[in-house]
Amino acid sequence: MDLPSKQSKLWLLDFTAGSLIVLSGHIISRIINRPKLLAVEEIRHRMEKIFPEGTEHRGYVTREMVARTVYVMLYAGALEGADLWIRPSHVYFMTHEQAGALDEQARGEWYRSSEKPGFRPSGARWYADTTREPIRDETLRFGLVALGAVIERKDVPTTSPLPRFAMARSFVALFTPNLKGAKLDSAIRLWQETHLDKAALSRIALIKQVCQRLRVTPCQCAFPMARPEG
Repeated sequence: MDLPSKQSKLWLLDFTAGSLIVLSGHIISRIINRPKLLAVEEIRHRMEKIFPEGTEHRGYVTREMVARTVYVMLYAGALEGADLWIRPSHVYFMTHEQAGALDEQARGEWYRSSEKPGFRPSGARWYADTTREPIRDETLRFGLVALGAVIERKDVPTTSPLPRFAMARSFVALFTPNLKGAKLDSAIRLWQETHLDKAALSRIALIKQVCQRLRVTPCQCAFPMARPEG
């Protein structure tokens, strides 16, 4: 499996995209190693640190909907290099009961079943069908995809019902459960420096400086920021 050279420091131990068993040049089975999972609340907390005040469309990428979308991608193993993908219905059909079934067998059976027309996991759904567009557009395309956190398949027509979204491998590393404290902060800074544009980094730094002078949190002193020139 090829690892990214530029961001190899972000590639941590709890994730591998999977491997193939090959016999006489033919793929006969795939071993999927799905990552360990954080709680939705912790995912949202990390999203707020990864995308601080000053990030464009921050509301799209720090709300509960995005945390649940990230959870579903991790739950499914829809990660760059694994050739597993999700669509919005994976998120809005997810249930509290299914999300709590954490063993590999339950996760694999859910993903395989979700490819069948009409499949619905049992239990209380997270969202109604009307959330399809906010998940697809605000959360994914205008949010996570635009920021480089999620990749979108280019070989699937836009009108196709096939799943098309997966987490970028460098972003997956930020949700490793045993990455905490100063090491997590360092990994987040590295990801920001290699993925957020200069204008966003300038806004983030300016808001942080102002808040430090005022001795308040960024959320308390957040204000509309003009895009820096140049």
